[in-house]
Amino acid sequence: MKAILQAARDGGVPEEHVSWAERVLSSRNDLPLRTVIKMLIDDAGAPGKYLMARVPDADKRIASARTAHGGMKSSGVEQFWLGTVLAFLLRLHLLREIGVDPRTIERRVLAARMFRRAVAALSKSATASD
Repeated sequence: MKAILQAARDGGVPEEHVSWAERVLSSRNDLPLRTVIKMLIDDAGAPGKYLMARVPDADKRIASARTAHGGMKSSGVEQFWLGTVLAFLLRLHLLREIGVDPRTIERRVLAARMFRRAVAALSKSATASD
C-alpha cells in the first residue's frame, strides 16, 4: 500500500486524493473474520498454541460469536468465554506493539487464571457438543 501511495504522490496526484485513498485502503475488509482471528491466534505465541491445543476450532467459534451480521451461534456463557480469550489476545498484541517484551506478555497471559479458566470452559463446551 505504501508503494502505491508513494507512486501516486510522485505522480503528482493531489494530496487530498492520496489521503482519501490511504483511508480507504487501510480500512478495507479483504479477509474473512475467521482468517483474521486465526492470524491473531497464530501470532500470539505460547498462549495461541495453548488455546488451539485445547480448543482446535477457537478461531471459528470466536468469529461466529459476533452478532453484527446475525451469525451468532453461541450461548451467552460461551460468548463471555470467547470474549475473554479474545480480550487477552488483543491485549497481548497491543502490549507487544508498544514495546513490552513478548516473552513477558506471553508468560503473564498463560499465568492469568481467567485466561486458563476461559480456555478450560471452551474446551469443555467443545467436548460437550461433540
